Amino acid sequence: MIYTAVLCAIVVAFVWGIASRSAVRMDVIRDRGTLAREVEDGMIENVYTLQVMNVSEVSREAKISVSGIDGIRIAGDTKAEIEPNGNRSLSVRVRVPGDAVAKGSHRIYFELHTADNDVALHEKSTFLMQ
Repeated sequence: MIYTAVLCAIVVAFVWGIASRSAVRMDVIRDRGTLAREVEDGMIENVYTLQVMNVSEVSREAKISVSGIDGIRIAGDTKAEIEPNGNRSLSVRVRVPGDAVAKGSHRIYFELHTADNDVALHEKSTFLMQ
């Protein structure tokens, strides 16, 4: 009886894990080789690599945004097409007005939303001000 109960619990946990997994995953990596740099209009820029993985059988269009600091924005394209069962590495430049926050490290959040609103991801990272 005990072995049967343990086996049933393992099977239920396995099935629940597969059924509830997200179809898209995202990892955020800040470019450590490039520290914060000043660009035009007094903006401070950090560079990130977003590794987006599509584990579903259909192609997904994703829109990426960033939040956490007043005036923060992504410079460049914010949309990406991810092939079925594929990975996509995106280089993202994030800019903040130079007078928006004090020097140091600040928490920011990257959001990824699919075009069909099936998936919404929220990943944290840090923004360095010089």
